[in-house]
Amino acid sequence: MNHSLGGKIKDMRLKMGATLTDVSLKTGINLPKLSRIENNSSPVTSEELISLATYFSTSIDQLLDFQPSATTSINLDNFNLQTGFDRILKEYPVASKEDLKGHKLGNFVRNNMVDIIKKQLNIDTSEIKVIGSVGQGNWAEVPWIVLCHRQITESAQRGVYVVYLFKADCSGFYLSLNQGWTFFEEKYKGKLGRKKIKVISDNLRAKLKPFTPEDLSLEEIDLKGRGRLAVGYMLGHITGKYYPAESLPSSIELINDLKTMMKLYEHVRFMIAGRKVEEFNEAMLLHEDNLYFEQSEDEEAYQTTIEHVIGGDDAGEVIQEENDDNPEEAPHPIKDSSGSQKWPRDAKKAAKAIKMANFKCSYDESHVTFISALTGKPYIEAHHLVPLGKQDRFRVKLDKIANIVPLCPVCHRLIHLGCAEDKQRMVDVLYEQRREDLLKVGIDVSLLELRAIYGLN
Repeated sequence: MNHSLGGKIKDMRLKMGATLTDVSLKTGINLPKLSRIENNSSPVTSEELISLATYFSTSIDQLLDFQPSATTSINLDNFNLQTGFDRILKEYPVASKEDLKGHKLGNFVRNNMVDIIKKQLNIDTSEIKVIGSVGQGNWAEVPWIVLCHRQITESAQRGVYVVYLFKADCSGFYLSLNQGWTFFEEKYKGKLGRKKIKVISDNLRAKLKPFTPEDLSLEEIDLKGRGRLAVGYMLGHITGKYYPAESLPSSIELINDLKTMMKLYEHVRFMIAGRKVEEFNEAMLLHEDNLYFEQSEDEEAYQTTIEHVIGGDDAGEVIQEENDDNPEEAPHPIKDSSGSQKWPRDAKKAAKAIKMANFKCSYDESHVTFISALTGKPYIEAHHLVPLGKQDRFRVKLDKIANIVPLCPVCHRLIHLGCAEDKQRMVDVLYEQRREDLLKVGIDVSLLELRAIYGLN
């Protein structure tokens, strides 16, 4: 193993034009030890393997599986995107029945095809990482070549990336804007994970639609695979294009398509706005869970969702299941696209608060409002007496039914936009109504504090 490993490390270092000192400084492996590793005279620890694999933008398996073969000295000038993809499609069905270790086609996908893509697109590897895979230990049902922006992700297991996915029967391949299935599989499990990843795929597709050209707007892919990863790739697909094996386009067309897809990928990077994968997914899934930020652009959707919850076929069950009488620990905030930390509102809680108030305005029950087409009841809006924007001041959760006051549309506008005298009168009345209920759920706020929150003296 060490003979193969040392030779590959040396070859990769020389190919990069790096010295032993360069590699030592970046990996933390001292110079004498690194020299012994290349000369196959010293064992390699797992930590050193990880450092070397990271430095050379490859995997540990690729380092350990290396064996000298004709593909290591392949002339890339004889290949372009079209001929490279054509080789994979033609040879993979036979190769996948042979031993994977040291296989020429495996090395071609992992190394040579990656180099071809980097060269033909003039990729800045400090920003974009390109990885090819035919499986680890065994041949993959669906081989792939992924391009991921290092600010978003550095693997195909999580985050959003651009990927070439080859159909299991090698009848063609897809260029896909996709997302890592493993993240959802591990976090949500089973059916829920499949539902969550599909929601994000659909949401991202809708947001990207104005920028997506017609020939890259394929909404579904069929990899002809049955494995969990093949299913995950199909669920994670956002938008893309299919290339049948019998009529591959020119390399120039393939390059142009990939460049266009990378521009769409840039739009996604701007949407993610420096957030972690978990933070971005959490924000994207809010509306799926009937959760909305306390901000103007979410207000109409929040109130409309409340109406849908009240008027839905399962409204009785949804509202009945809400048990909200006890204090709860303050939730963690969620980052929006601007990087601001915010706390979402649950439309189901608001629906129950409105139903408990018998669709009457909490400030003045005599106020008349119109009949909602969705519920068949007087239209009432939900308002948090202690705004969720002040959640960081409290140790307990503010999104509680006790803190949600149903208001007619006029009163709701008044408490936000009215003159100080009218606002204070309303705040005082609502506080007196809810003071004891707020204390029961741990929300301890005085009238003076509440007035101050509303900007009142």
